[in-house]
Amino acid sequence: MEMNMDMDGDGDEGEGEFGHSSSDSSAPASSQTSLLQLALFILFIVLLTLFLSLQRLSTFRFFAKALSYYVWVSILSVAMIPVCALRGPTLENLRFVRSVVSHLQWLYGVEVKVEGREYLLNPEPCVIVANHQSALDFIGLMEVMPPHCAPVAKRQLAWAGPFGLMAILCKVVFIDRAHAQAAKLKLAQLAIQMHKEKLKIWIYPEGTRHIGETLLDFKRGAFHLAVQAQVPIIPIIFSSYREFYCVSERRFHQGTVRVRILPPWETFGKEAEDVPHLTDSIRAAMIETFQGISGLQMKKTHSEGLRQRQTEKE
Repeated sequence: MEMNMDMDGDGDEGEGEFGHSSSDSSAPASSQTSLLQLALFILFIVLLTLFLSLQRLSTFRFFAKALSYYVWVSILSVAMIPVCALRGPTLENLRFVRSVVSHLQWLYGVEVKVEGREYLLNPEPCVIVANHQSALDFIGLMEVMPPHCAPVAKRQLAWAGPFGLMAILCKVVFIDRAHAQAAKLKLAQLAIQMHKEKLKIWIYPEGTRHIGETLLDFKRGAFHLAVQAQVPIIPIIFSSYREFYCVSERRFHQGTVRVRILPPWETFGKEAEDVPHLTDSIRAAMIETFQGISGLQMKKTHSEGLRQRQTEKE
């Protein structure tokens, strides 16, 4: 009994001592935890405030959205490569690619509205010429491009990572602009291939991207190809992206691209000497359409009217 009582007494004292010691040691640990939580909370508030502030900056939004576009297209290319590789290089892969990337319009807020699709229904070969503005043209291309159509691109695109490999698997026609003779030979071979395979060819005659109130001068390769193959030329015009996408002004938000497909221009009976006039005529028609569907003529007329009234007042 005495032993038990002593043990109980010792236990009480020990418990009291240990309890007091435990309370003392846990106090600093608890304080450190609280300080850490407070620091993390403050850091979170600072980062959240910074993020929300940056979100208000058009430059930040532009680069974030543009970068995500390139990254996402690359990721999609990587995902599609195995499926397309099983089929080998074929234009049929473009149908698969088109179905996969159709969500890009919704994801990036770029709505594509098309007029004149009926001019692309003819299964016969033709040369399609379109204006070229930015990497966003890929969205419009996938929306408008008819079946059995091969886009033409510069040779360097074949080395553009996963996207370049996808282009190879989709049988994109690569032209080496640095070697004019090789490019002419490639176009001559393409003229024969168009008739054998009932192939449509999509070309950007400006040769480079351009966002402005008009179109750049056209290179004549597409028109020589059409005359050599004696196939019609179908102009396709995309309205200006400038209202919603502009690199120099760091702008990239939701917008609508209006696409107008013009009736075919016949080349039957035309020869090489007719190419310059044919090129200039189609370019003039495309510029007029481009300015019309982009609202540039109305804006230009309005601004000219304001300047004229201001001059009259002075």
